[in-house]
Amino acid sequence: MSDSYTAVFEREGQVWTAEIAEQPEVNATADSLPKARDLVRQALGVWLDTDPSTLKIADRVGMPKRYTATREAVRASRTEQDLANMVDKMTGPISAKDWAEDLRLAGRPSSAVEFLSNVDDDVTFTMDQLCHRISVAEEVGRWGELEGTMEPSDELQDS
Repeated sequence: MSDSYTAVFEREGQVWTAEIAEQPEVNATADSLPKARDLVRQALGVWLDTDPSTLKIADRVGMPKRYTATREAVRASRTEQDLANMVDKMTGPISAKDWAEDLRLAGRPSSAVEFLSNVDDDVTFTMDQLCHRISVAEEVGRWGELEGTMEPSDELQDS
């Protein structure tokens, strides 16, 4: 008998399946994660002929098979150029307007979005510059002093 076990949970639709990784024949199905968790622990206790409360079981919740299949299909369809473009977008300079839109979509405070939206169209930032500017814009927005008080300085124009 092992000292510890891993319960692997997966959800497909409204059904949760649970399996003990070290003993795949020990499994359970339920309509909720807590029920599946309880059932697989009970099943392992029966399998090992021991009190389930004494077992050390770590939970690992996996992504739904449908999601995993879609993710793998997308990964397989990416070209080397697609990957290079993704890395460039995450690490290279980006325009203030593009960052404003990304922040808006991410639900960041409107002060940062507003500040970046008002920067000249040709201004770009490196990742370090931008992270600093976003923090400043969010802080100034909390003070309520953003409107009409912040103009991009020459320093902002550097890229």
